[in-house]
Amino acid sequence: MKKIVCILLLIQSGFIIGQIKTVVSPYGEKLQVDTSPQWILDGNNNGAVKAIGTNDAFDLPIETNNVERMRVTSTGQVLINTTTPLTGGTNAKVQISSSNAGALQVKDGTEAPGRVLTSNADGVATWQEGQKSNFKSFKGNLTTDLSLLGNVATSIPGINDYTVPSTGKYELIFHSLFYNLSASEMKSFYVMVSVNGVLYSSDETYAYVTAGNYLNVHYPTIVLANQGDVIGIKIVAAIGAPFTIPAALAGRNRLDVIFLGV
Repeated sequence: MKKIVCILLLIQSGFIIGQIKTVVSPYGEKLQVDTSPQWILDGNNNGAVKAIGTNDAFDLPIETNNVERMRVTSTGQVLINTTTPLTGGTNAKVQISSSNAGALQVKDGTEAPGRVLTSNADGVATWQEGQKSNFKSFKGNLTTDLSLLGNVATSIPGINDYTVPSTGKYELIFHSLFYNLSASEMKSFYVMVSVNGVLYSSDETYAYVTAGNYLNVHYPTIVLANQGDVIGIKIVAAIGAPFTIPAALAGRNRLDVIFLGV
């Protein structure tokens, strides 16, 4: 009993001063005991930065319930639920392997249904609205014929202002069906595009139209707008004015708005 107590005292003493001690077991065997301070359960009082890991080119596995859950490789990769780097992940520092969807969860208060994890210039990621395939179409809606007078900006009822849902590029395609009241000749009109009431673009489009026929033009343009901006269009008849939009054919005048992305 005295020998055992003596051994324990030696080990305890060696742990404090951090040396290799030789002790004798109750059976007379000499044992080398490393009494340097060790990592212990429930935490350590290090007093300075200390490392835990390997000092050679071997990975550091971490287990729970006798199953490896995570591994830090000798090259600095962190592998979760896999013991070897995943296919295509040569340069990936963090890799997660799972047979179930939802293996990665990031919750920082910016998450919401449909959002995507997006990085800024410094690589800091937050959840942002994803690009949506937004499409909106407005059709003319008249109860009486509408005259498009020369050099007068005219709104077409039914073709309403469009409030931008997401910042990005939008393609506007205006389809016209204007009745030509006058002689056969080259006709033209301007498509006046505004953003928040300020003129954004004003392009003239042309077509040769015979007397008693229709000026049918498909005019596209691109608008860069921010979320919440209001896009509107007006028509200004030019060469060969005036034109008429018959009420019965008002729906053939249409504005398509297509979101192209950021």
